[in-house]
Amino acid sequence: MILKYKPIEIIENEINNVDTLTVVISIINNNSFNPNKTYAIIFKKDSHFAKNLIEYPTEIFSLDLEDFKIRKIQFDYLDKKYGYFHNSLINQLVSNKSATEIELDLIKDSLNECLFSCHAEMYLYFIYKVIFNREFKSISYDENFKKNIFNRFREVIAVILKDNYEITIDPLKKLSVTEIQEIRSKYADALDYGQGFTDSIANFVMKNDKALNVSSNLLKDRKYFYNFYIQKTLIEAFIVCLKRIISNQNSNEYFGHEMVVSDERVELKIFPTPFGFTQVEKITEFSKEDKLENYLLNYLAKNDFIKIENEETKNALKTKWIFEKKDIINLFYVDRKYTLNKANFGRQDRSYMFDSLMAKGQINLSISQLLNTVYNNV
Repeated sequence: MILKYKPIEIIENEINNVDTLTVVISIINNNSFNPNKTYAIIFKKDSHFAKNLIEYPTEIFSLDLEDFKIRKIQFDYLDKKYGYFHNSLINQLVSNKSATEIELDLIKDSLNECLFSCHAEMYLYFIYKVIFNREFKSISYDENFKKNIFNRFREVIAVILKDNYEITIDPLKKLSVTEIQEIRSKYADALDYGQGFTDSIANFVMKNDKALNVSSNLLKDRKYFYNFYIQKTLIEAFIVCLKRIISNQNSNEYFGHEMVVSDERVELKIFPTPFGFTQVEKITEFSKEDKLENYLLNYLAKNDFIKIENEETKNALKTKWIFEKKDIINLFYVDRKYTLNKANFGRQDRSYMFDSLMAKGQINLSISQLLNTVYNNV
């Protein structure tokens, strides 16, 4: 996608010993530009792009988004959280890392891609709601509640991971045989619900060359058997859930969100907070009164995600749930493709956003190749 842009500010800086330029730009549309909507692009200082910018700072330039990847940035001099890094800069930054760091990044990135497709963290996080409904529904949401349900969550997940995936984590070691049997009995349906993730993850590995490389060459899985990759994915899903609960357990919002960046894509994950799971009846009433959509939209707007109402864009992406975010040119939308899910949980219908949020525990908005509607005709 080629865009025309005008440099607003050019800043020399350094990222991990690589000299770079951060360029704040405004996109030009129909020979005009809006300086209130600006974005950051980052080049190597010795690149052809950077030299042209330095030599001709008032010119209008072309930008091919295919040559860039979105990454989080933390620059003291810039009020932007995300920027577009040129591929050559990303390659340089990677080459400066140690072999161990590169290997760990490859594994982490691949596991994130797998979670985007199989949604194992969505399944494990959903267990929090199940535990609340079965054991904590009549208890006040106070500090003891938060501590006790968090510990119970870890115990139940420990049994699920062991029985379904042969993964042993610390909470399991502290449970007696009787306690384990009690969890198996009380949460038998939840155990059964997640059994298909083994096939879902294996299917992802078979269809993804990078995942196959991680599985075979980095994790040393046997050919056609992806046990280590499957286990790593479920452990990563569990870590995502723990971080999510800890980060949001003191929030009084009904919903929370995460931005996850991998080598291939960027996704916004929206989910009920732990508090939100305890307020299902109130949220249901909001939904019946048509107030819930505004509540969610206001929450997202406070976090710089603004809903797009352009009909042409809705038709192109086949959903009304489309958002633009400050600092990011591309749009976020609800992608309804769940082609790799063989688990019962993964095959659920997520056609309705609020049902997905409250009944399943999460919904993902994917970054689109379609740009902000303001620039569609560039």
